[in-house]
Amino acid sequence: MEIALAMILLVGIVSGIPDLFKYIPGIYSTSSEWGYVVFGDFIRHVLLLVVGLELMLMITTHSNESILTLVLFVIARKLLVYAEGMTDILIGAIAVAIIFAVLIIMSRDSKLSIHCDSTFPSGMTIKLLTEEYGYKFPTLDTLTLGGFMVKLAAEQGIDIKRNTVIEHAGYLFSIEKLRNGVVEKVKIKKIEN
Repeated sequence: MEIALAMILLVGIVSGIPDLFKYIPGIYSTSSEWGYVVFGDFIRHVLLLVVGLELMLMITTHSNESILTLVLFVIARKLLVYAEGMTDILIGAIAVAIIFAVLIIMSRDSKLSIHCDSTFPSGMTIKLLTEEYGYKFPTLDTLTLGGFMVKLAAEQGIDIKRNTVIEHAGYLFSIEKLRNGVVEKVKIKKIEN
């Protein structure tokens, strides 16, 4: 159902792109005052499409980062398009600063991302995952979660890339972060029966 909703959103976003080109002649062919209004409508439309894209990503990835990014773009749209006065701008700027701070903290603190959405660093040992977090999967002959992902991907013939999902032993493993082909973060979700 979520994938279907995301696809419907994508169709709406793609169908909204041609409308952007309709604004361009209006920006250049009218007086400077009216051109400013048309340009504001153009920016409003672009930011609405960006918010739609971020909403689609949030629906499909279920990550805290995508939720915060969506909120960030919604606030940016509000600031750029609808802000009236310094109070709105100040509140929006404070909100943006808070979101950036949370994103930075989440990216640096692996324990926070573990507790928020079960995203683990790839260097975590399988032994620690089973003993401390209660996961029950065979250790195979690998010591780390990253090695475990590489082994599972090879066994199942799956190419490892960002957002790759591997199913094993009643769990879904989603590759959340990859750098130079090396797995850095993995999200683990138990499959509900």
